[in-house]
Amino acid sequence: MKVIALLIILFGFSFSLLGQDMAADISGRYAYSVVDTPYGDFFGWIILRKNGKTYKGEIIDEDGKQSELKVIRSKGTQLEFRSNLEDSKSLFICSFFGDSVRAEVRVDKDDFKYILKGKKVVD
Repeated sequence: MKVIALLIILFGFSFSLLGQDMAADISGRYAYSVVDTPYGDFFGWIILRKNGKTYKGEIIDEDGKQSELKVIRSKGTQLEFRSNLEDSKSLFICSFFGDSVRAEVRVDKDDFKYILKGKKVVD
């Protein structure tokens, strides 16, 4: 009976660890695209660097214009940040999956739903 109880406890503990991404580090350079928008297609790079428990970095459009990103929330493989990319105040709600990123981009005073997709670039 003690063995069964111990196995149940160990199994429960192991299962709870699976839900946590304890070693998540999403830093790196990501090539992104935002396509099929009313204003055309957009391309560029997101650069993230670990900064303690959060990140800092910049987002660069295809013309090389660089905008600082201001992290609002960082948890595991989820990241939210604000930026003035393309001269608009935008909120990026990102989910990272391995070497990929997908984000909903909310642009102030614009109701269009922008979707960003990206892939980590190895330099």
